[in-house]
Amino acid sequence: MKELEIEVILDGRKMRLDLGAMDYASLYRLSMKLRSLLDDDEFVLSSIMDADLRHLDEELGKRVINILYRNRITTVAALLASSHKDLASIEGLGRKGLSDIGNFIRNVNRKVGQ
Repeated sequence: MKELEIEVILDGRKMRLDLGAMDYASLYRLSMKLRSLLDDDEFVLSSIMDADLRHLDEELGKRVINILYRNRITTVAALLASSHKDLASIEGLGRKGLSDIGNFIRNVNRKVGQ
């Protein structure tokens, strides 16, 4: 089983769900349903924060993710922990890349209620 795969039982049949193949919006909707079912915000939030940035290429773009990876920023938590000053100093991240990152961070913060 892949790192981000989980086994679920749906209509009595065991299936594998690849969370890494889901876009951010789908992951968010799933996390909100799980939050309400499990009443465990901390677990769901930590799962989102541990998400590998490579699975968010629709939100950030492959070029931005590759630049972040080269600078050892590989998870959502690591990206959120990076200051604007630190990100702005990364070679190859121009205004558009920084804008995309800023939009992504604002979106994450808004959705997790921070």
